[in-house]
Amino acid sequence: MNFISAIRTLLAREDYDALALMAREHGGRTAAGLVGLVTDLDETIKWRAVTALGRTVATLYSQDPERARKVLRQLLWNLNEESGGIGWGMPEAFGEIIALTPPLKKEYGYLLVAYLSEKCCFLENDQLVMGVVWALGRIRDLGPELKQQALPFLLETLNHPNPTMQGTAAWTLGQLKAREALPFLKGLRTGPGMIKIFEQGCLKEKTIQEWITESIEKIGPGGESDERERLEMQQMRLHP
Repeated sequence: MNFISAIRTLLAREDYDALALMAREHGGRTAAGLVGLVTDLDETIKWRAVTALGRTVATLYSQDPERARKVLRQLLWNLNEESGGIGWGMPEAFGEIIALTPPLKKEYGYLLVAYLSEKCCFLENDQLVMGVVWALGRIRDLGPELKQQALPFLLETLNHPNPTMQGTAAWTLGQLKAREALPFLKGLRTGPGMIKIFEQGCLKEKTIQEWITESIEKIGPGGESDERERLEMQQMRLHP
């Protein structure tokens, strides 16, 4: 069995412990194999490769930060038109890596937001843009500046004709706890179709309205609001 086949077999079994061991022993070779499988047409293999790549690069970063950065640079190159490829799955892998290795967010997080800006390096392909939107939600804690830069695009995308793009934008706004999005989410009218979003390690299928409702709950009072923010609001009421 060749190296890539071995990785695919472990992904099929969801044996992330064995993949972590492989990463410790083979480092960059394991990461390179996973980057290739992120483009797999099998959606299950793709998302498991994204998950495993995040863990692998976190391991690489603990051993040699520069080797971890090299993987991110490869993902960026794959998104570049000059690479000759399309870059399927690269934004999702980028987001997973940054989510699991926060120090890299300071260095590379702004690039993800730049892919949504027509003034910078906007991606013309809807599938790649959707990957960037998902990646922002996966990272969750973008920081105030990047969050504000991404917000106009995400709000506009709520009205996208592609239901999956629309639902993914709603999900991301919930992940970011973007209170500015509440009136837009509450006023949104959607069709009855089902869409899939990768969340908490698995693909979940729900109606767009269900995704929107969950995002509203995450953002609003009584949902999964940030405890620090709740306490600050309480102090403001006590000491106006």
